Amino acid sequence: DYSRYILAWTLGTTMKASDVTETLDLARAIGRFVEHYNHRRYHESLDNVTPADAYHGRRNAILTRREQIKNKTMARRKRQNLRAA
Repeated sequence: DYSRYILAWTLGTTMKASDVTETLDLARAIGRFVEHYNHRRYHESLDNVTPADAYHGRRNAILTRREQIKNKTMARRKRQNLRAA
């Protein structure tokens, strides 16, 4: 049965192949991994948004908001540094 090896290769550090004892365990583990990979894990190739965000068209809004936060933070730091100098 190669499912244990496929799971170990696919999930990497998420879980060990020895943790899978039944087909149902395998299906649940793969489901958890896909959920994490698509909805929680940021992808550098997608400008650090999740695949779900990119797919559902939220990428640009997220990047715009991040840029606004960055600019506000940089302006605040500049004011603080000028006051301290």
